Amino acid sequence: MKSPNVNIYKVQMTYFFKEKSEIRAFGLISSLYNQLKDVFKTEPQSIPIPDDAPADVPRCVWNDINTSLTFNLQGISATDKMKQMVVDFYG
Repeated sequence: MKSPNVNIYKVQMTYFFKEKSEIRAFGLISSLYNQLKDVFKTEPQSIPIPDDAPADVPRCVWNDINTSLTFNLQGISATDKMKQMVVDFYG
């Protein structure tokens, strides 16, 4: 029996921080910028958020043509649009 192929056009990954982690938005933005400035052609966008804002409110959004990254106090989410990747699950 021939195995099915799956076409993948977009990949999304989310990394969750350990519960009650002491995340400082500016420090994380600076660290991510230094590590990813060659990947993104744009600058990360951040607005002042009150300290008592819910943990799931985005602290930073970084969008590019094919890639985006967002983080809040719960985790980091990254998305990458691919040209096309064919996966053979049984091959």
